[in-house]
Amino acid sequence: MKHLRYFVVFIPIFLCTIAYGQNLEKVNIKKSSKGFFTDLIDADPFSISGNFGLNLRSYTANNIENRQSPFIWYLNSNLNVNIYKIRIPISAIVSTQNQTVSHPFHQETIDNLKRNRFTRIGASPYYKWVKMHFGHRSMNFSPLTMSNHVFFGAGLELNPGLFRFAGFYGRMAKTEPRDLSLFGYNQQVFSRKALGLKVGYGNSKNFLDLILFKANDDPSALDVINQDSTKIFQNENAVLAINSKANLFKRVNFNLEIAISGFTKNAVDPIISDAEFKIQNFALTQRTSTVYRKAINAGVTFNGDLFNLGLAYKRIEPEYRSLGTYFFNNDLENSTANLGFSLFSKKIRINATGGLQRNNLFGEKESQLTRTISSLNVNYAQNKLNVGLIFSNYASDISYVLNPDLDSLNAIIVTRNTSLNTTYSIGESESSKQIISLILSLQSVADDIEDFNRSSESQMINGILSYRFLPNDSPWKYNAMINYNQNEIRNIAIKRTGFGLGIEKVLIKDKVTVRVNSNYYISTGENINNKTLNLRLSIPFNINKKHKINFGAIFLNRLNSTSSANADFQEFTSVLNYTYSF
Repeated sequence: MKHLRYFVVFIPIFLCTIAYGQNLEKVNIKKSSKGFFTDLIDADPFSISGNFGLNLRSYTANNIENRQSPFIWYLNSNLNVNIYKIRIPISAIVSTQNQTVSHPFHQETIDNLKRNRFTRIGASPYYKWVKMHFGHRSMNFSPLTMSNHVFFGAGLELNPGLFRFAGFYGRMAKTEPRDLSLFGYNQQVFSRKALGLKVGYGNSKNFLDLILFKANDDPSALDVINQDSTKIFQNENAVLAINSKANLFKRVNFNLEIAISGFTKNAVDPIISDAEFKIQNFALTQRTSTVYRKAINAGVTFNGDLFNLGLAYKRIEPEYRSLGTYFFNNDLENSTANLGFSLFSKKIRINATGGLQRNNLFGEKESQLTRTISSLNVNYAQNKLNVGLIFSNYASDISYVLNPDLDSLNAIIVTRNTSLNTTYSIGESESSKQIISLILSLQSVADDIEDFNRSSESQMINGILSYRFLPNDSPWKYNAMINYNQNEIRNIAIKRTGFGLGIEKVLIKDKVTVRVNSNYYISTGENINNKTLNLRLSIPFNINKKHKINFGAIFLNRLNSTSSANADFQEFTSVLNYTYSF
């Protein structure tokens, strides 16, 4: 029961802090419920607004295999339905293409003989302090538990007075059986069901929430085709957390989230009957592959008249996972401080963050990295000149597999970014406006891997100089651009130089505009010497306030100077979008 001490210690503290920051006279759920239906019909009985869209895209290639589907169409709609004072926002998207999609981050290209439809539809009706979710929706409980992950099911949010409740149940991943018709290997995916509950007290500035998230894979929904039980596992996950915020004296803000996650890699492994610790038996059964891990995210900020000051602490233990989030780093501990202030009558704004970061929290790796992390953001704005300078130095711990025969390796990816963004308006007058922009960036990435023979380092340099001429009394607009890009990996550099020109003309005011942009790139490097011409055409046409059409076309022609003529290829893409608003 040692893990529960985190909740026992912090819950009373934050309850007292939140109570101090609240006006207790507002805590009256009975009063909030009493007048719930009093003004329900004080509005029009029915109204509807929104838009429908039809999008068509065609693609063809010459001298290479198609890199996209030859034809894709999709319908999308956003509706706002009002029944008296009940608001019902509805969104939908339907698409047919040569792809099978289980969720936004899993898709495989399949044989042309098979077609699958991607459909998303959902509604979130609400009235006063009641909000419901149906269909494909997402909800946000906290960053470490359920964080805007899409599910197909139903959800409910209740916020009478200072009482806070949220819950959902649904499918978070669709069944993906092994499909032998695929050109390449596809990973089987079990149907994943999940539920979440959040009960709390407070408002957006002062609150304390208790959160439970539970997810498990359902093998009964899987149409098994060539399943390999040594690689395809049924996951099960339960996360218990407290999440809180508190505001004191209108200037000091506290935030704290503590989460304990139990993750079972294989739900058919033997049960541990004498387990020392369990997240409630109804939530998770502890097995031999079950791992319990903790995560903490805390911070305090002071917002003054002249400056802002903050302290933050984040610790995510190795193998901490929540199936309600798409991704976050683990095996990291960050301790940081940040400072923000303005100079010279707020013409210069400076925000700086610095601290320490370490990994290998359990000492299980052969090496450990402890280093300083920092970021600096400086902005200067005065009249015609705007300058922004950004510097950051952070790391990520990523576990990956080089090939199926190797054990997983842990890589510490160290990234340093430096960028300069400058915009200057010259010759601005009543008749025209001229803008010059300069963007420079340098990114360095180095990985510190236990096997240094596989380590690599890369550096990317990018520079863009652009010019725009915008006459006020002319239908014409012009732009020009020069860019340079260099990507170096293990002393092998690939360089690309580009030039661009663009024109725009209003054919019919507020109705039809034609935009043409051309870019020419020269790429050189080891075994690389090619030239690319890219032409883009865009014609938006506003028929009236309700009907809009947008036509676009892209032509790409690549000439490879280092290989035979077969290496040259062309691609053409056309897009037609129609939108009806009402």
